[in-house]
Amino acid sequence: MDAELVFIEDLAKGMQTGRSPKEGLGIDRYRIDGLFQRYQPDHLTGPEQLDVLRGFQDILGREISRLEACENRFSDLIARIGQAETIQEVRNLHCDLTALTIRVFQETGSVRNLQEKCTRFRQEITCRLISFVEKQMLEEGYGPPPSAYVWISMGADGRGEQTILTDQDSLLVYQDIPRSRQRFEAEVHKKLIRRDIRESPLEESQVDLVDSYFEIFSRKMVNCLDHVGIKKCVGGVIPTNGRWRDSLKDWIDRLKQKIKYGSGTITILDLIILMDARSVAGDRALGGQFVGRFRDLIEKTPSIQAEVAKSAVLMPVALGFLRRFRTERSGHRRGKFNLKLKGWAPLVLTLRALAMKYGIKGTNSFDRIRSLEVLGLISPTIASDLEKAYRLLLSIHIRKQIESIKLRKRFDNFFDPATLSEDEQTQLKNSLLRIEVLQKLAHNVFFPGRLG
Repeated sequence: MDAELVFIEDLAKGMQTGRSPKEGLGIDRYRIDGLFQRYQPDHLTGPEQLDVLRGFQDILGREISRLEACENRFSDLIARIGQAETIQEVRNLHCDLTALTIRVFQETGSVRNLQEKCTRFRQEITCRLISFVEKQMLEEGYGPPPSAYVWISMGADGRGEQTILTDQDSLLVYQDIPRSRQRFEAEVHKKLIRRDIRESPLEESQVDLVDSYFEIFSRKMVNCLDHVGIKKCVGGVIPTNGRWRDSLKDWIDRLKQKIKYGSGTITILDLIILMDARSVAGDRALGGQFVGRFRDLIEKTPSIQAEVAKSAVLMPVALGFLRRFRTERSGHRRGKFNLKLKGWAPLVLTLRALAMKYGIKGTNSFDRIRSLEVLGLISPTIASDLEKAYRLLLSIHIRKQIESIKLRKRFDNFFDPATLSEDEQTQLKNSLLRIEVLQKLAHNVFFPGRLG
């Protein structure tokens, strides 16, 4: 059994042995509604008014106590990450924190709270594992990092929108050291020249020793993350892939080659992924330089912005003729659609394109919606509708992840809308329509006067 399934198995056990959702974290809404209906001062005596208000006070007091206890539990577990001495301890804490986050979501239904918690504790996990890998490199005779470096997340983690089960989308940037100035002890030099006993020895002139160091470093880090339950990216968007690991200078040179001249190894899809970059561990100042230079290049190149926007506004949602769900017609996924690719991805991509055009620095999708509203680019009604749409899509996604964990099987993004009630199906259709509204708005921004 691989690391992903082992983590899912442990999560399922943690959900069974953890505190029962019946204990509740949410306010008793039925009682609150009843109190609101009762509290009509023009119909009540003074003592009756006090009785109703004391009812509010009692509910709020208990709710505050429960929430404080829950937040304290999270804080305690997160603090223990920084004190963990082994990778197994970190893995156990990751499992405990994820299981606790699931229970809180089941009780409150808050998508934003779940995203914030998952993003926060996984950042702490990444930082702790970085320290472990640095120690391993020392113990194995490679020495300390030869230059400053930064570990940068993208995708959902870059946007601060992680959910229960996630994978790695990351890159590594290290500070430039010219080959003529690269200095390593003789034994380390030999190890880096011949990085793997299965390889033939390379000529020194062929090897960038600093990159060799960070290649080994990245391999260890990616494996550590996979071991603790954050699986490797199937698409290879990880620093073990040389395309996602480079010096700051070489990164910028490669970005310029693509953005200014339309050539090189970087693709439009790579640029889209990079738009959610966020420094997680290492030298944050170096990360800031990288992200700043990248944004500057994009913002000065309308043609690249247009290409990014085109991919966003033309991405179809799972809604077809007469507002029917567009699902797979055959195979084992018949009647289902990819909730990510035909659900929230068109929304996330369109918000990303608009944020880049208007210089919005934040990467979180909810923050991007609010920023577009503040700038007057969308109305408060559209902003509210988009937030509701995104929350609904993510809520369905999270519930499906929880179901997958309970069944102890791998999660995929395919979803059968027939499993929803009639009212929920209507809400889902309305959410997809709201995303199409944003796509049309973005189309008019980037391609005025052209048919969509």
